[in-house]
Amino acid sequence: MKKIPFTYIRGGTSRAVFFQKKNLPENRDLWHEIFRRALGLSQDAHGASNTFGKQLPTNKIAVIAPSERPGFDVDYHFFQMNEHTGIGDDRGTCGNMSSAVGPFATDHGLVPAKEGENTLRVYNINTGKTFLSTFFVKDGLAERSGEVYLPGLPEGGSPVILEFLNPGGGYSGKLFPTGNKKDRIDCGTRGETEITLIDCVNPIVIVRAADVGMTGKELKNEEIRPSSRNLLQMIRGKAAVLLGLVEKWEEAARTSTYIPHMAIVAEAAAYETATGEMIRKHEMDFCARAVFTKLHPTFPAGGAMATAVAAHIPGTILDGVWNRRKRFPESPKTIIGHPGGCIEIPVEIEEEEVRKATLLRTARHLFEGELSMD
Repeated sequence: MKKIPFTYIRGGTSRAVFFQKKNLPENRDLWHEIFRRALGLSQDAHGASNTFGKQLPTNKIAVIAPSERPGFDVDYHFFQMNEHTGIGDDRGTCGNMSSAVGPFATDHGLVPAKEGENTLRVYNINTGKTFLSTFFVKDGLAERSGEVYLPGLPEGGSPVILEFLNPGGGYSGKLFPTGNKKDRIDCGTRGETEITLIDCVNPIVIVRAADVGMTGKELKNEEIRPSSRNLLQMIRGKAAVLLGLVEKWEEAARTSTYIPHMAIVAEAAAYETATGEMIRKHEMDFCARAVFTKLHPTFPAGGAMATAVAAHIPGTILDGVWNRRKRFPESPKTIIGHPGGCIEIPVEIEEEEVRKATLLRTARHLFEGELSMD
């Protein structure tokens, strides 16, 4: 019986199973079964994944290796496990789990560790893009404890600063995949809905809350009317067609469950978070809710960066929703109010070319173990 070491890690507000590439088979076709086993997923005789894994707190996998590319320290390969197909989808990345890459690599001796501040240059295999991970090391291991508190987490942690360099077009090759800052989606009897489709860290389709029958302050999936949920899935599916992810929009809910992300945006407004904290209007630039096949409990970091970038570029859906550009024209920040609180994203843009998006996260190793494979 073969045993494969793994580590279960929280990165930002997400969690994933981390593997070292050297411990996985050279044949990548075999990786998916290993990933399924790690998450408690299995497949029936027809190849369809069962629903056992849907009760697990994650369906994310990361594979890490020392980089052989000049100028890079670590390679990061992310997989979002599709619960319908049982296949790891690597067509997008995860900004939250990016925060755990540097600490994992350091703790497992994949890179040299020095006491104090460390910065690693990471190559993201999914997007072909680069990010810098800066974190602190104490006694040879990445520091866990600290005073950085993220909405949705019960404890503070040591800061991990992520700088995503030139993040536009990681999937499609273009910041605006259709060449437009706004497009119109034919929604059948509902008429057309205006969207912004932007590819920055991850592809995301952005719509106004009012255009889909929402307020932008929803906290639970049940608060979204069935007609709005159906409309969102149609819009997201048709955006997936525009990206070339699926041929028919109806396929997206099953075969492309991770990308594109979807953001529903509305003007800043006071609301109570899922944990009962009151968020006031002046604490944010606008409200946003993320939807994949259902409402996200916070807001995915990759999607937040793409949404923040869209807010800084005139002519997108965020015009008329976000007015920070008018109030603070020199400010690089965007503050997004989501179900768990607020997320702040500084961006650097020159003539509508995204130079950098920055994210403050924390990371914590939860446990390590061995996966038994027959």
